[in-house]
Amino acid sequence: MLGGCVAVATGVGVSFRDGPNEVRALVDVDLELRGGEFVALMGPSGSGKSTLLNVVAGIMRPTRGTINVLGLDLATASALRITDLRLQRIGYVFQNINLLPDLTLAENVALPLEATGTRQRRARRLAIDQLEVVAVADLADRFPGEVSGGERQRAAIARAVVGDRRILLADEPTGALDSDTGDQVLATIRAVCARGATALVSTHNPRVGQAADRILSIRNGRLRASADGAALASPAS
Repeated sequence: MLGGCVAVATGVGVSFRDGPNEVRALVDVDLELRGGEFVALMGPSGSGKSTLLNVVAGIMRPTRGTINVLGLDLATASALRITDLRLQRIGYVFQNINLLPDLTLAENVALPLEATGTRQRRARRLAIDQLEVVAVADLADRFPGEVSGGERQRAAIARAVVGDRRILLADEPTGALDSDTGDQVLATIRAVCARGATALVSTHNPRVGQAADRILSIRNGRLRASADGAALASPAS
């Protein structure tokens, strides 16, 4: 069962200058995300997917419109409050994974907890618990270079949602993976959503749409109506 709203954007636009020209990366975007929901954000390269993720994460402020994430107005909040929100409540997973190679999987997952003041022993315990959710707890003491790409990506998802993280943002998390490994990563995202987190996943891969609760389509910075994932994400889409 889905929870209440965790993010609401209204009329969001992002523009920047490219010489004498104005580039409109997002145009009048309205978005609502609910607790426990897995949403696929689908569109071609350059459509605005990454820009929208960055706006929801508070990395990029909108040029116009409003966006409220977990009760904080990101258009007007101070940089310090946005950084604190992102550090404690929002996780970001990148296509290139970005685990630190000299730390074990458990140490990588525990890192954001320790950064916010959690004692090392408790941070490790919470990290192991989260690795269990994503089915790689048996690899907790391995280094990223000692596990597969899919296992690294699942650990990255664990790091993104460990602690009290409520929102998981993922930018093409299956883009560098084969289909079987990608399916494992999608199952992992569904598992963390079942525990109450909300996932917004950018992709051009129809398999991601098939795994999601609903699809948002974006093109030229404009967000189109959403629908049930299985209904829209056919291989021909």
